[in-house]
Amino acid sequence: MKKSTELFLANFLYPLLVVAVVAAASMIYSRVSTGDFLAYFAKLRLYQWLLITIAVFLTFAMAKIVSIAKQPLTSSTLHSGPTQADNTSYQELGEHLYQGVLWPVLQRATLRSDVVPSPDDFRVDIPPRCPNCKTDLDERKIFGGRLVWSCPRGDFRTTSSISYLAMQETVQKLVRGTLRK
Repeated sequence: MKKSTELFLANFLYPLLVVAVVAAASMIYSRVSTGDFLAYFAKLRLYQWLLITIAVFLTFAMAKIVSIAKQPLTSSTLHSGPTQADNTSYQELGEHLYQGVLWPVLQRATLRSDVVPSPDDFRVDIPPRCPNCKTDLDERKIFGGRLVWSCPRGDFRTTSSISYLAMQETVQKLVRGTLRK
């Protein structure tokens, strides 16, 4: 239900709002320049209004296409966890707070207790977690190439310009840098 509402807003309602704002601005301009709200509209023919409406819809469609093309693959299509070729097991060590969300920090499980782990034995997992309830966050695209990270419980929401898959690398570097100190 949420997805269909967002699609309706992004693809239909927002362009109509832009047309309404353009019409309101035209009315104000008409009132200031001629003293009549509709004098400016009387000069525009129906085909001109149709061209303006089509141009607004095409602008929104092109912005959507560009934002999808520029966006890297997200965690819904890629997974950063161990693959079948990587038989190494990890255990959760804790969480790292970055960009207002909690990132799970995992440590490579070792069979020997006398082995001191190196920073390379740690990795940051996705998805990040809600700072309020520690639930895994959902990621979805919104208009303009932005992403929304939201808690399924509804008590947390934030926006980002990059996916949490891309941000995972940065957080991993920060965690390993902290461990090297």
